[in-house]
Amino acid sequence: MEQTGSPKPVLSTYATAFVPGDNEALVDGPLQMAFQGFTEEGIPYMKPVAIPNWQLRSTPLRARFLSAGFLFASGSFVEEVRYDPELYFIGEEATMTLRAFTNGYDLFHPCETILWHDYVRANATKHWEDHTETNNVSQKWHELDLISKNKIKRMLAGEPVESFGLGSVRTLEEYERYAGLSFRLRRAQDYTVRYEEPPNPEAPSDWAGEIYTWMVRITLEQAALPNGALEDSVFWYVGVQSEDGTEIHRKDILKDQIDALPRDEPRLVLVLEFQSGTIPATWSVWPVSQSLGWLSKIEGRLAEEDYTIVMEDDSG
Repeated sequence: MEQTGSPKPVLSTYATAFVPGDNEALVDGPLQMAFQGFTEEGIPYMKPVAIPNWQLRSTPLRARFLSAGFLFASGSFVEEVRYDPELYFIGEEATMTLRAFTNGYDLFHPCETILWHDYVRANATKHWEDHTETNNVSQKWHELDLISKNKIKRMLAGEPVESFGLGSVRTLEEYERYAGLSFRLRRAQDYTVRYEEPPNPEAPSDWAGEIYTWMVRITLEQAALPNGALEDSVFWYVGVQSEDGTEIHRKDILKDQIDALPRDEPRLVLVLEFQSGTIPATWSVWPVSQSLGWLSKIEGRLAEEDYTIVMEDDSG
């Protein structure tokens, strides 16, 4: 914390992954939290990305987001940024980030691995399985989730909320400039998408007009899939890259979506929609097996007919 040079630093990140068991595997290298996209409600969500050349760093790097799973700060944090009991799941980290930033806290990722986390937890009960009518809860998970998301939407729009709102040291607009985001327009600057270290360079006021919504089609040959990709996968990582290899979009295809893919066709088609100021050029699909972990990665190049810009209606 002293290395940050900040009077109010927060160290936070997505913890590095490990696989528990008799042959426990610890992944090497610290992670940063990169912008991944906006939900249908306009809530930003993040992805873990390796810190480039972390071995050469000796100090933490500035961050855009906080992780709820690993958050280290002075004790004043729990008074000034008290945890909101109305939050359910999606948006938890985005709102904690905004509330910390507007209360004067500076955000950092540690440049070394401090802890590890088991992300797969294949046989663990999930929170949406607990919050069900059969468990005699007063509100089911989707009801709690709706209340939470509605409150988060108001906060992102700059509207006052009843409790656990923004601080008064910095503004929401200052955070948007720092992080390279527009919550109103649901846009992210390319500097942000490339997960360059903040604060973002000063951008023209109309920068969001250069960010387009892309529709991308990925065609997979079933014969090219590694063994177990369809039958034993927990999820598939699906990425789209620019011409220089920078990832401009990531989407995880979950097990129920994989199970719904046709087995009797030679080709599988995945359709992605995302925003970027960069033309998509290549794609990659990387299945994760429940029994074998990461399988072989499949990669390909997009033809011009595989992507198009979606024309949006500005009338709302």
